[in-house]
Amino acid sequence: MTRTYDSRTGVKALILDYNGVAGLQPTTAMWTRLADLAEWPDRHLRSFQDAFWAPRNAYDAGQLSDLAYWAKVLGHHPGPRWLRTLRDADTAMWTHTDPHVLDILHRARAARLPMVLLSNAPAHLSNVLDATDWRRELMDDAL
Repeated sequence: MTRTYDSRTGVKALILDYNGVAGLQPTTAMWTRLADLAEWPDRHLRSFQDAFWAPRNAYDAGQLSDLAYWAKVLGHHPGPRWLRTLRDADTAMWTHTDPHVLDILHRARAARLPMVLLSNAPAHLSNVLDATDWRRELMDDAL
């Protein structure tokens, strides 16, 4: 495939981070829903978020399985059905995209600018993102 680029800027390719760029941050309502699904003892959103983020780097790096991650968040192992519910709700929080960014990416694709998606998302979320229409249509690769 022949690639062109904007010679005015000298841009030859675009490497785009997902979270906070193409992907929108979860809303308070999404966080509250996840905390409710986690049956968080005190229903205190801040303490839930602290527990959520404490092991997140290891989870995102693939050092923790879904089960190990959620066991650290909850303080005990969730059953298989509950684990799927938590994982799916967690994944859903991070899959909302910014339409303005996608519009810019469509214009970059029309200019044949090669694009790569960069993300440190956990495996399940990465797989979900890889299956989206915008990822398949716009990105040449994902890392």
